[in-house]
Amino acid sequence: MPDPEVIWCPLDPKPLPLNYRHEEETGLYYAGDYNLRGRTPKADVDVCFNGNIAVSRVKLL
Repeated sequence: MPDPEVIWCPLDPKPLPLNYRHEEETGLYYAGDYNLRGRTPKADVDVCFNGNIAVSRVKLL
């Protein structure tokens, strides 16, 4: 199997659908179904789900 390609790509703005709940004994629990996340073609999520490595520039502040 060949090594995955490293691809510089834009950040996908589509959020991951999440559900949160509080459990008394274990605290906060979250569940996200990564397969349900929308994908913009050639953006980071699409690149990763196609078996490659996505590198995206992100502005923090």
